[in-house]
Amino acid sequence: MSSILTRILATQQQEVAADATSSPLRGVNNRNLRTFEVSLQQTLDLLPEIAGEDRIVITESGIRSREDVQFMRSHGVHSFLIGETFMRADDVGAEVKKLFA
Repeated sequence: MSSILTRILATQQQEVAADATSSPLRGVNNRNLRTFEVSLQQTLDLLPEIAGEDRIVITESGIRSREDVQFMRSHGVHSFLIGETFMRADDVGAEVKKLFA
């Protein structure tokens, strides 16, 4: 079975959160694409509207530390899209272990 990831941007929050699409994958971009500021609060703000038993919420951008991973997990988010942190790492494998060990 294949699924489409519905990506939610800060500027689209209300429209996409109310969207009745059947995709179980919901990605929340924590980066404001106008200012490039990053806030994990973006994901938390949308959780009540997009989470559910049949949905997987993916927090995108802004995961920089094990504490960030633990923080999101404590709110029920267990899927992550991590780019910049891995791109800047000298040893990507070690960085993965550091974040998820």
